[in-house]
Amino acid sequence: MNFEEKKKNLNIPEENVYLLQVPVEEIDVAIGDYESKLERINSFDIVGSTRNGWGGKTWGDVLDHCFHKMYWFDNRRIQNINTILLHPLNEDFPVVVEENNKFYIDGDGLHRLVIAKLLGIENVPVIVKRRKVLINK
Repeated sequence: MNFEEKKKNLNIPEENVYLLQVPVEEIDVAIGDYESKLERINSFDIVGSTRNGWGGKTWGDVLDHCFHKMYWFDNRRIQNINTILLHPLNEDFPVVVEENNKFYIDGDGLHRLVIAKLLGIENVPVIVKRRKVLINK
């Protein structure tokens, strides 16, 4: 199965096809103290990744990279993507970092979150990491 066939199998809504050409933002997450909390976010608010090498690539490039995990493109999995995203096994939630009110995929969950973004899933449970704010008194 080639990229076009796999993309078609995902059944990306017509209004989201443009995302395949949108560049992925890349940030370098500074070492520091972060608070982590399970939250639900709109996958549209995911703008990039903390992984080196993704900057300048498009969401389509990242999706193409996801194809090495072929089980995501099995028709049974695609039909159950909402279940997989909304009810992960063993509390295996994807992780994002929030910086400047934007979300960046950080570690686990790249494949699931890219697919959620392209499908326009609005209510995805993730672990959100936020930098702790130190208040000087």
